[in-house]
Amino acid sequence: MKYIAAFLILLCSYSLSGQEHQIVQLKDSDLPEAKITRNETFDGNALWGYMNGGADVYLEYGFKDIRVQEFTIGDEKVKAEIYLMDTPGSAFGIYSIKTYKCTTSDSAHTPDCLNSYQYQAAKGPVYISVINGSGGRQARASTFRIGKAILDKIDAPQFSIPAFRDVGQDYFQQSQVKMIKGPLGLQNIVPKWIGLFDNSAAYEFYYLKLKIIDENISVADIIFPERKAMDIFINDFKNFKPRHSDKVFGLKQLTDSSVRIYEAKTLNTVIQKELKGFGFSEME
Repeated sequence: MKYIAAFLILLCSYSLSGQEHQIVQLKDSDLPEAKITRNETFDGNALWGYMNGGADVYLEYGFKDIRVQEFTIGDEKVKAEIYLMDTPGSAFGIYSIKTYKCTTSDSAHTPDCLNSYQYQAAKGPVYISVINGSGGRQARASTFRIGKAILDKIDAPQFSIPAFRDVGQDYFQQSQVKMIKGPLGLQNIVPKWIGLFDNSAAYEFYYLKLKIIDENISVADIIFPERKAMDIFINDFKNFKPRHSDKVFGLKQLTDSSVRIYEAKTLNTVIQKELKGFGFSEME
């Protein structure tokens, strides 16, 4: 019995150690030009205290731990937040709803977004956000350099979204896709669809907003854990359409537990051609 207890203690210790090492960090030797002024970790219980609001959406997507590192490079101060999420899909999801107005994107062979003040990326189960305070050219370069150094420490393949796989690359780019898996993500990205999911307890969907000439159309692949959940959604979808008669909606079942839907203001020839590229052959 004592050998079993000793083995369990050793196994637990190994697991905790492995988990700790999953939250990558930069060391002085990784950035000789920078001085590390802060290096802390927070788990799910401490996330509210660290963020002082806004933690719930990370928990909705599957947050595990965060490492916060701060750097001084010359006169610039830069902060890196390294989030360890449950899965690569969770990391991509939180990344997708946090990114906008990217000056450059997908520059590091993984989903990433750079602007003057921030660099964000998702790789494996890790989402990173690196922020500077000045927005200057040098600060932007330092922000990207720190982010790239973090990504280089993550050994994981690029995440491939499980959606729109039958759609040609001419119709969309992965950087346009938003992944939603709960009411907070839904409220952030597609609040107009909240009523569609009133009776859906579990789902994740991949959302595209496309601008066709002067009009926007929305397309989403929605994945449910089982057929029953999908059937409930399809019924809610049928009831949702009459309450929004100023829009045109369509639904196509993809598998026994997934559907694709669209929303458009009109169905002119150009929009119909675009929707056919997403597999909608019959439109209202």
